[in-house]
Amino acid sequence: MQQAGLAGHSVHAVSGLPVSAFYLKDGSRRSDTLERKRASLKQPVAPIDGRLPAAIAFHEVIPEALAAWYDHVIDDADGRARLDPERLRAPIAVVDIGGRTTDVVVVADQAVRHEASGSLRCGMLDVKQQVAEGIRARFDLETVSERAVEQAVASGRLRLFGQDQDVANLVAAARHQVLERLFAETRRQLGLGAELERVLFVGGGAVALAEAIRDWFPNQALAEHPAFANARGMLKYLRYVCAEPGAP
Repeated sequence: MQQAGLAGHSVHAVSGLPVSAFYLKDGSRRSDTLERKRASLKQPVAPIDGRLPAAIAFHEVIPEALAAWYDHVIDDADGRARLDPERLRAPIAVVDIGGRTTDVVVVADQAVRHEASGSLRCGMLDVKQQVAEGIRARFDLETVSERAVEQAVASGRLRLFGQDQDVANLVAAARHQVLERLFAETRRQLGLGAELERVLFVGGGAVALAEAIRDWFPNQALAEHPAFANARGMLKYLRYVCAEPGAP
């Protein structure tokens, strides 16, 4: 916030939690967890260099994948909010592939269908972890830097001992294992998605795995700039929904 030039200002904020951390199995909210999350960002922080503090005066928490649904149904391209009536009515699933978790949220009749929604503790960080373990085992290393792992995941190669090393098979195996878990979980939650208007993929993992997941559902789509769908939805929620009662 200091780097953003907000010293001396109080702001309103919205953040997210995975679906399973937000809701209990019966669909009720985890009130204590949400209150702790809200309070965590509202704690005063005083810069040690004497600059004016930046403060969060209001902090709301919503399910992360649901934020992408708000982004999907609220159009504010002209600076004024407009609900897309067709998207608002249509039953839709949002699959949010993140770093640590993958969330699935089904929204129909402007309400979350909890029996078809949930979280899986699996995401792109699992790919990196498995690749790192494979590199350490293959080259008998105690540690491998995060930068080297990111390079390996991105290109299938990394530089060790002054030479380029081909680790494409390690990356492929890790991606395949994670993809199998994600596919099984989304199919368990959504079936074939036949009664859904759309299965919308969002999140940074949806970008990284776009080619591999492109044919999971006949009615699927990749959100525009999917890595930012949740952030856009949280901003729209703050601007247009926070004052409205009855939000899902």
